[in-house]
Amino acid sequence: MSSRGYGERLSSPDSVVREAFARALEDWPRVYGFASTLVRDSASAEDLCQGAYTRLLERAATVDCSRSLLPLLLKIVRNLAVSEYRRRRPESLADPAAGLVDAQADDPSVVAERHERSATLHDALERLPGNWGAAVYLKDGLAFSYREIGEVLEASEDTVRTMLHRARLRLSTLLSERTAGP
Repeated sequence: MSSRGYGERLSSPDSVVREAFARALEDWPRVYGFASTLVRDSASAEDLCQGAYTRLLERAATVDCSRSLLPLLLKIVRNLAVSEYRRRRPESLADPAAGLVDAQADDPSVVAERHERSATLHDALERLPGNWGAAVYLKDGLAFSYREIGEVLEASEDTVRTMLHRARLRLSTLLSERTAGP
């Protein structure tokens, strides 16, 4: 086994690999956003992302760098999240919108309203069964195709379409119930 570090591995003469990993690093916000929808905790999401990039680097020789690495990264993040969940079985999830402040908003009421809408949406997404929330995030948040979502979630395109349809119906119901209030 080589004692070379990750940095040395990336500085190899293979420019295709370097370019692919550079593009993959540009996808960090998307990967982090997806991880955040899965674990709802910023520290855990960062850990998942770092683990995914580390695994990708460890397997650089076997990765097809001619394609986008984003679907592969998201699949790794999903698998790491499932493994972590099985290992820890968390009792509760952190509030995903806690501590977020919109630095561009001057009006505190606008900030409060955005925070409330975000918390409501995150709560509704959290209440969706299985991979439905992840599918909605991938389609509506990252504009993934049905095929790409299927690759990440290990499902057929038809299953993804059905999942998204049902998830959106359920989200509509959950959000209607929330706005109607008790």
